[in-house]
Amino acid sequence: MCNHEDCWQAATVDGREWCQHDPPLQVAEHSPWRELEALSKREGLSVLWAQVNLGGRFLRMEAEGCPLVCGELLTQETSMTGGGNVNRRYRWVRRDELTRRVWGIVGAEGAWQYETPPDCEACPEPPMT
Repeated sequence: MCNHEDCWQAATVDGREWCQHDPPLQVAEHSPWRELEALSKREGLSVLWAQVNLGGRFLRMEAEGCPLVCGELLTQETSMTGGGNVNRRYRWVRRDELTRRVWGIVGAEGAWQYETPPDCEACPEPPMT
């Protein structure tokens, strides 16, 4: 399994475990996650779980029969103390259920879980610390 601290990992129903850095997922046309989705479709597989890792923190989400998606969120916050802008980076995993989307987000400051309506495409921003 992957030993990177900044990545996503996943497992498919055939028992294989994947990391976004795996050579079979590196294609020019789209992201490693989209390639895992395409490979799963070609082979008639589904993703059982996905985990996002960032800075020694991780968050794992089970598919529970629903599609999973992984991604990144970049934010820029204005410092209240006048120290300029603060850039923050997060990794997220999302389970697309019929009536809601469940988001798991991990960042340097912690991990959070949110629910949004099923048509919400934008990752919720974690609270400022």
